[in-house]
Amino acid sequence: AVSPVKPREPARPVKKYVTRPLPKKKETPPPPPEPLPEFVVLFQDEPWFRAYLPDPNPKTFPNVSLTQFVMMILEALPKAAFHVKAEICQALCLIHTDYGIPIPTDVKLAVLKALNEYPLPRVALPDEKQFILDGMKLLQKLNLMDESVLAELLSQFIDGDDAVRSLVLALLKARGFVNQNTYLETELDSWETWKLEGDPKRKTKLVEMAEEWIKEWKQRYNEFMAKCWERSQENQGRLYQK
Repeated sequence: AVSPVKPREPARPVKKYVTRPLPKKKETPPPPPEPLPEFVVLFQDEPWFRAYLPDPNPKTFPNVSLTQFVMMILEALPKAAFHVKAEICQALCLIHTDYGIPIPTDVKLAVLKALNEYPLPRVALPDEKQFILDGMKLLQKLNLMDESVLAELLSQFIDGDDAVRSLVLALLKARGFVNQNTYLETELDSWETWKLEGDPKRKTKLVEMAEEWIKEWKQRYNEFMAKCWERSQENQGRLYQK
């Protein structure tokens, strides 16, 4: 007997399993760069800034404090031409007025060095004279009128023209110096500076002469004050005796 043929079951449809893409996570954009500090923005378009400091792009400019920014400026001072040195001194004056320079002694030393390193700035050339004037104004602005600053002012007075001499006298007057009967001009002009004509170390020797004069003047002043104190004690003793 022939086995009956079983009817074929209809083919089942093939199910295709399609992997659905996972939803993309929204990428968090990076935070915007910190804005530049005001004391940087104030000067970012100045030629000296563009020449000696990093590009003022908020994304790449270093995150600096006021002290660090002032140090960056001071590093540019010895590299700059004289007219740029003058502009840097003007900028530092403005920073000190608006924010207060936190490292005034560093600034003082840098300016004194720039005024005394060779080639020396010359009064006869306008750009160089402007640096002398702005450098002295900055020194006075810092309110550090010590012996080194005073000696620098006196040496600049000796070799200065009318504008330089007038500024020195104005700066000294602002510090309480009373120039009675043009005492200072008479005193400084009496120094035998003619012996230093043509001397390559003239400026250094003028500063040394000024330092020595300041030392002698302080000694005489201290002796005078000591005598005044002794006299006052003597007068008090006489009053008690009466």
